[in-house]
Amino acid sequence: MVLRDTFMSDISAATLPPPRRDSYPALPSAGYVRLDRPVARAALPDPRSWIVNWPVYQQLTGRDRLGRGLAVRSPHTEHAAPRTEAAERVTNSVCPYCAVGCAQRVYVAKVNGQDTVTQIEGDPDSPVSRGRLCPKGSASKQLVTHPGRQVRVLYRRPYGKTWERLGLDQAMDMIADRVIATRAATWQETQDGNPVNRTLGFASLGGATLDNEENYLINKLWTALGAIQIENQARI
Repeated sequence: MVLRDTFMSDISAATLPPPRRDSYPALPSAGYVRLDRPVARAALPDPRSWIVNWPVYQQLTGRDRLGRGLAVRSPHTEHAAPRTEAAERVTNSVCPYCAVGCAQRVYVAKVNGQDTVTQIEGDPDSPVSRGRLCPKGSASKQLVTHPGRQVRVLYRRPYGKTWERLGLDQAMDMIADRVIATRAATWQETQDGNPVNRTLGFASLGGATLDNEENYLINKLWTALGAIQIENQARI
């Protein structure tokens, strides 16, 4: 109690202005990012404002004596905002990882004039996940915004040590040529005198995020090619 009285006497002698929650100094740009824009560096604030905005001073002079409310709210807290606040639209999607197929809400906003994914969260309307995402699903924003994401086809030739870029049309033609050549080299018409008309040279593994229509077309394609090893990750 003596320490508190002494502290209050020193504060009163300093004739400090009453605390105001709407007069915080501008935040320095020490790694603080609001949405996708760094806060500009500002001039040093008045030293008196450091004391006025000090949580201990707020706690001793205000109503929040227990330090559970306004007294412990910093300028960082006051200026912070969720990344979903500036979103211009929300798109429904599905997590691309495991076979559960958790639903997602993808928040998109304009950043430097381009549509950019600013946040990905779980969709509470999904009967599968009910708004929940695992750590991998929560970090799936990096799949589209990470600077290391590959957006070009890379090809490494047999016994090669480096990757080379290919055009999409050229890569698709190479895949088609290999599928046709493998089918011709591994085709079986009969086995033990019985007709089989199949190939064991390639197989198909579908992803968990494919819908029924896509799976139907994939299954029809590989069946027509004679493949019998057709599987999907989402099969339970």
